[in-house]
Amino acid sequence: MAKDYKLWQPLAKTNRSGIPVRALWLNTGISILLTLTGTFEQVLLYAGFVLQLMGTLTVVSLLFVKRNKDTFQSPLKPFLQIIYVLFSLWVLIYMLIDRPFESLAGLGLIGLGAILFWFDTFQPLKKTRP
Repeated sequence: MAKDYKLWQPLAKTNRSGIPVRALWLNTGISILLTLTGTFEQVLLYAGFVLQLMGTLTVVSLLFVKRNKDTFQSPLKPFLQIIYVLFSLWVLIYMLIDRPFESLAGLGLIGLGAILFWFDTFQPLKKTRP
């Protein structure tokens, strides 16, 4: 994935076995940083908030996909999806109120990712011809 984005191309280098060692070291560093800076509960809540938010956004996006008669359609569409989104929003709001530090850290990470993605889109890849 790193080779698809100019900002992350230095992490795409692989060794003789095809393993992106630099990316693994970055991932290891982030994991160690999370382990050293918070308790297990904080890391779990932080990751859980981000995963819950991403799952909710995924289901919301499915509400806007046009129906195709050739594919399976849930008999209760869109009611089940709406119930899921409402429950997920309740969980997210509860986490924001009850555990604001972990929730805001998760939102901060998503914001940082959005900023980096936006920055990367203004650095187009140089396409090489085969």
